[in-house]
Amino acid sequence: MLCCVGLFAGVIAGAYLGVPWALYLTIPLGAAGGLLADITIFRTIDKKNKRGSEEEKQKETSRNQMCCASIFNLKKKKQQTETAVASEN
Repeated sequence: MLCCVGLFAGVIAGAYLGVPWALYLTIPLGAAGGLLADITIFRTIDKKNKRGSEEEKQKETSRNQMCCASIFNLKKKKQQTETAVASEN
């Protein structure tokens, strides 16, 4: 995407300089700059996507832990009431 923009910018910069060999330097430098810009953009997008999925996983596990903890507490209370009833008899 930005590599092409870098190529065109290199051609324009080389033509502006007016030196015949400047095109051999400015075109690859422009393309390399565009490639680096593409890489940084795609890396930030990828990091944002990974962060979002990690946050969703943490929410799911915390919900599951809460659910499991509440079930465990219910079982524990039931056992306590059964032992209390058994000890009264």
